[in-house]
Amino acid sequence: MKLDGTLTQATIGGRFAMLAAEASKMAAPKEIDVSALSDFDSAGFACLTALKQIAGDARIVGASPRLRALASTYGATSLLG
Repeated sequence: MKLDGTLTQATIGGRFAMLAAEASKMAAPKEIDVSALSDFDSAGFACLTALKQIAGDARIVGASPRLRALASTYGATSLLG
């Protein structure tokens, strides 16, 4: 599963149901590639953690330094692969 564009509080509402449905159907290897995300915020990070859980503990790969810093702020760096 590859995410692109923005994943922010303003954009999640329109995307989450579709992303959750896609995540629930993921086949192995279960990876959520976030390398093409151009913008995200804390709501986007919460969305990623929910997608990871829905997918059955998928790996989040391709995290930018900015996403890693946000994860570190929440003490959640272990969520990023």
